[in-house]
Amino acid sequence: MLDALARDLGDGFRWTRPSGGMFIWVTMPANDDGAPVDTTSLARDAVEAGVAYVPGEAFYSDGGGADGLRLSYSIATPEQIETGIARLGTILQ
Repeated sequence: MLDALARDLGDGFRWTRPSGGMFIWVTMPANDDGAPVDTTSLARDAVEAGVAYVPGEAFYSDGGGADGLRLSYSIATPEQIETGIARLGTILQ
């Protein structure tokens, strides 16, 4: 998944590099006007493209995290990860 993220996401995206666990946290770059991107609003487009993630806002009690998303790599096959990240990259651009 790390290789696919590096290949398929654009400039400004950041993500964790876990040494274990089941998830990667991705942070989106700000919009052209400097406002954070709302990953909750993009989730429907992702699901319609066959990709699911958990929007970052679900992990913050103070309304933060709207520019983040959590991806699971624990169940998907390498082929599913490649396809999914490519689709996600198209949606998030």
